[in-house]
Amino acid sequence: MKQVLTLTLTSLVGAIVCSGTATAKEEASKIREAENCIKVGWISEKLQKFAELKPEKTDTVGVTPTAQLKLEESSEPYPERYFIKDQGVETDLPIAPDGQLLGFEKLRHASQDVELCHYDPHRAGLPFDADGVSLGMNTDVQFHNQSGLHSLAEIKDGLKDGKSHYKKSAGALAIFVPKMSHVMIKYDDETQPLEFTPMKGETELMDPVEIIYCVLPMIKVKDLEGIGADSLRILGGPYRLLPVPGLAAMKRFEGCGDA
Repeated sequence: MKQVLTLTLTSLVGAIVCSGTATAKEEASKIREAENCIKVGWISEKLQKFAELKPEKTDTVGVTPTAQLKLEESSEPYPERYFIKDQGVETDLPIAPDGQLLGFEKLRHASQDVELCHYDPHRAGLPFDADGVSLGMNTDVQFHNQSGLHSLAEIKDGLKDGKSHYKKSAGALAIFVPKMSHVMIKYDDETQPLEFTPMKGETELMDPVEIIYCVLPMIKVKDLEGIGADSLRILGGPYRLLPVPGLAAMKRFEGCGDA
């Protein structure tokens, strides 16, 4: 099973992320058994560090970990069971019809020895890189608000607090965390065309030029200020809004490929 990790600025928190990505690469060519587990304590460690932040640093942005299964062959079934195994205790993660692992956020309270396991006798004997299943795990720092309307004050606060999140998870590398200056839009439906409108009160303003990075749109907050916007309206369906640095920093620290 391919592990796809969606982690903004992964190189800044390499000591945490690499333990997950290395596992995926090492396991890719191995033959799967009926029950298989991967260590995900690096996620718990990261989330627990965020818990140390003061409340005023988590009121606008935060992290809610999610996991999504995707089948390359739609006729194939999902694995029979997914569960967390932590110090001898197993906790089921029901699989929603769309492939979401429900309850994945329970990793927030798990130990660093926790494992993510699945029981799938249907695919036993297949190599992990040829089993037709991928698992995406998302631990992005993102805005709590998903209403479709974000005030400029909220966005600027989220940029400041977003940097605090990255500094907390980066540990000794915290001094290298760049300034957050843009917001990035990620639609749940990856084929959804970008639809956003800067607003001043109830008046729609001319769109600033968005920057495309890894097929995702980034909007510079100073550009919103420059046209007099006091809010940003996002249309087109469910989305997530992320605080991110400028394009040069993204290219330096974050790759486009799957882990």
